[in-house]
Amino acid sequence: MMEAILMFSPHSSLINKSSRVIKAEYHKYLQILGFFCSVGGFLAIYYNKNLHNKNHFTSFHGLLGLVTMILVLVQNFSGAVITNYKWILPKSMKLAKIKLLHALLGSLVFLSACSTFYLGLCSNWFVKNSNIYTWYGSAFSILALGGVVLGQVFNEHVKKRASLQ
Repeated sequence: MMEAILMFSPHSSLINKSSRVIKAEYHKYLQILGFFCSVGGFLAIYYNKNLHNKNHFTSFHGLLGLVTMILVLVQNFSGAVITNYKWILPKSMKLAKIKLLHALLGSLVFLSACSTFYLGLCSNWFVKNSNIYTWYGSAFSILALGGVVLGQVFNEHVKKRASLQ
């Protein structure tokens, strides 16, 4: 998911010299892969809780994980709409505004996923099975990933639009 978002970054893209159309194609395929990985992880956790007769969505981590999965579904649907905008959306809607909304929703989804990961670090299981260096290293990594993505979206959409006006 991270590299799919950073595909458009001039500083960290794996295919920096490619056209925006090519980057958008790679973005789409990486997001589809990320979607299936997210759904697979969600289903594995759900199945495991069923095996052990545990309740679902009882912690902040579990509830935010559910909200994040719903946001992932909405975001993937909005990406499909952008891909097929000529046939789906009315002509009065500007593609640039739709792309901006897609980027902002994507930031929200990514921050929600980072928050879910962070809450997972606070679980009894993780605290018992890790040491202080693992915990703080993981927490810092999550914070850094969120900052990189927010910086990318800000530079790509908000800052660029402000300079054009």
